[in-house]
Amino acid sequence: MDWNKFYGVSKYANGTWTTYNSTSSNLSNDRINHIYSSKLSPVIISSDYGISIQENTSWKNIEVLNDKIPSNTIYCILEISSQEKWIGTSFGLVHYLNGTWDIYNEDNSGLLDNEVQSLAIDNNGLLWIGLRYTQNGFLTTFDGKSKWRKIQTLPTSIGTNTIYDIYIDKQNTKWFATAGNGLLKFDDTNWTQYSDLNSQIKGKTMSSIVQDKNGNLWISSIGGALNKFDGTNFTSYNSFNSKLTSNNIYKLTIDQTENIWLAFEGGIAKFDGSEFKLFTKNNHASLNVNVNSITADSKIIFGSRLLVMV
Repeated sequence: MDWNKFYGVSKYANGTWTTYNSTSSNLSNDRINHIYSSKLSPVIISSDYGISIQENTSWKNIEVLNDKIPSNTIYCILEISSQEKWIGTSFGLVHYLNGTWDIYNEDNSGLLDNEVQSLAIDNNGLLWIGLRYTQNGFLTTFDGKSKWRKIQTLPTSIGTNTIYDIYIDKQNTKWFATAGNGLLKFDDTNWTQYSDLNSQIKGKTMSSIVQDKNGNLWISSIGGALNKFDGTNFTSYNSFNSKLTSNNIYKLTIDQTENIWLAFEGGIAKFDGSEFKLFTKNNHASLNVNVNSITADSKIIFGSRLLVMV
């Protein structure tokens, strides 16, 4: 395999595969970091070269050179409405509202570090900001106006860290997928840490969190595959007890019929609660991919730093 050749983003809908890359379309770059899709907005892709927004079969590319973003390296996108979005970059936090771009960084705000890895809005409208490899504290909140707060009541076992994902449930409980320190829970008063040292969760680095309609949390892990948490017990699905061929799961999403979709080292997988269906080069000759991002609405869209679809 040529590790420097195959990149892009692909769509799977109604049994049909469609691919977009910088050769076959005007997509600005093929190194995909994050994919976002909703009923409010077209497909939005972040890469190492800015943001690309799908417009029918072409793309509108937003980059440092032609637009008001501080960096072309985009880690995450949080949509509030069709006209409002928060964007995490390697050089600060961006707020887009009705055509206006505002940029927050260490110099002009209470942001503790410029590398914004993850974002979520809680039930009170407070923005939670997870940072990347920071030495100054890895969690900050912002009310969207002027009040910034560093979260200083972290468990004593947690030091410098990266928050790969933030999920906030209906009870306004915050869940954090961390690099090396497992899963964190915060109820605005108390912290709980779930690690492979004190619970049944598998893996040390958690990469993604989703919740199904029954209230179960699904947590992906780099090294620990897929974990289900019902509020009391963890159930692990991995290469030893299921059809999964890798324990490195990078991203999760849930489709309209409650299937769990996994982006993993080697392809993508669909889990209906009982059985995994894998899409890899072994059963789909044109798929040769390590997938690091995935999203679902009426279709499945995924992207990677290593992808070929023909």
